[in-house]
Amino acid sequence: MNLYDIYENVRKNVVGQDEALKKMILTIDHNLNDGHFNKENVILKGDRGSGKTIMCEEIAREMGIPFTQIDVSLSDDRLCSDHIEEAFTKFAGEIDAAELYGIVLFDGFDKLISENKDNNIVSLTKQNNYFLANGRLDIYGIFDISRVTFVAEGTYGNKLTGFNSDFDITNDDLFASRFTKVIETNPITEDLVFNAVFLSNISSMRNIGDIVLDDEEIDKIVCMVMDRGVGLHSAPSVIDEVLYPKFSKKYFG
Repeated sequence: MNLYDIYENVRKNVVGQDEALKKMILTIDHNLNDGHFNKENVILKGDRGSGKTIMCEEIAREMGIPFTQIDVSLSDDRLCSDHIEEAFTKFAGEIDAAELYGIVLFDGFDKLISENKDNNIVSLTKQNNYFLANGRLDIYGIFDISRVTFVAEGTYGNKLTGFNSDFDITNDDLFASRFTKVIETNPITEDLVFNAVFLSNISSMRNIGDIVLDDEEIDKIVCMVMDRGVGLHSAPSVIDEVLYPKFSKKYFG
């Protein structure tokens, strides 16, 4: 499948983020093919519920490569290490050769960052090899991760959690050496919510069938999604709430 087809398929589920989607596809394709020499890890910045996670999931699915998500918002380094071990074990089960390809998404990366910036998570992204141990702490495998794209997802903003001053990712030596690209999604707007709910597969998650939405109900869905402040994560449940009276009448009289 060529990159244009991947883009067209993914954008059915990731509405309103065309430029960010194109940049992510090009970056991941570059890493898969040339990552041994010049890998680009990504800071993926954007509003909650703007489609950052599903973008990475769908790209991986369309490219046929492994994807795993690691919650690194926990402050305990040991817990973070356990999450990484679990994620890489999952990767090992998804590939035949002792070489990793794919996407590792660090969820809540902006919450991870503290005054001690040189933590084990950040250091990992610079490595070319990862040593995976089994339950007996024997070395299970040595994996080349030079073509794994590490994506550090978060809302970020001018000030990142743990910092008392403005922080520019691109100008910070530690992060710039490991995350060479910053990709930003478009903010959540009423137009984006409307298009995502009624033009993407979000709406197909609920079988509307022959039920027709009037303008007032459409406005209500968009306003409720915006008011809840969690972006498109809340869209399916909001659709359920607004449509409940019509579904109830249709199926139960």
